[in-house]
Amino acid sequence: MSGTLQFSRKGLKPAFECSLGTHLDKYTAGYLRYSTNFRLQETEDSFMLREEDSGMCTMVVRNTERYQTTASLQFGIPYTYAMLAHTWKLPEKKRKFRGALKIGTFGAILEYGVEEKITDHSSLGATMVVGTMGVICKLKLTRASQTYLFPFQLSDEVMLQPVFYGTVAPLLAWLTVKKLLLEPLELKRKEEAKEKLRQSMREKVAAARQEAEASLSLMEERFRRGRSEEEAKNGLV
Repeated sequence: MSGTLQFSRKGLKPAFECSLGTHLDKYTAGYLRYSTNFRLQETEDSFMLREEDSGMCTMVVRNTERYQTTASLQFGIPYTYAMLAHTWKLPEKKRKFRGALKIGTFGAILEYGVEEKITDHSSLGATMVVGTMGVICKLKLTRASQTYLFPFQLSDEVMLQPVFYGTVAPLLAWLTVKKLLLEPLELKRKEEAKEKLRQSMREKVAAARQEAEASLSLMEERFRRGRSEEEAKNGLV
């Protein structure tokens, strides 16, 4: 259960959300969620709280190491829709491919995109959205807990040319940046890490050699001292 209060030019926007979840098996979970959004507006003699939208959503999520599938159905005002989304995970390449289809009272929306982890704490993704609102290309940069989203409206209607350029242009730009900038930086970082490891090993070996030499010198000193004492007493050596 959660609530938010957003300040905007048109007034305050309170929101409320309540959800309930349960595990169906090791990889599958089910959720039931109710959400509603209001707007607080000032009139001539009072304040008016008006509900903008609300909905009850049921969702089933199956999440494994290789893929994640989500199916949801929402009944609400003003939108009622069904959604099916699937994400392919490639852990060895730190990459994800996602596709989603949403059909409802507003029409149909198709989404597809890719996300790749570029550092230990950063990831970069691109998503194409094709539907009743036109063609939109979304670029998303995630840095630790911060997320930056850049949507670009390529067309107000569904046309093949914006879909093609919105798909190919980010892919070519990403491959260019990756080959010319990111991969050399990653290779340099790995070489520096290897050099630090080699230097650390050399220092450890040198310290162990010095310790061994000190122990040997101490043993030789004790041997010479014991021998001198025995010779002074005409004892056995």
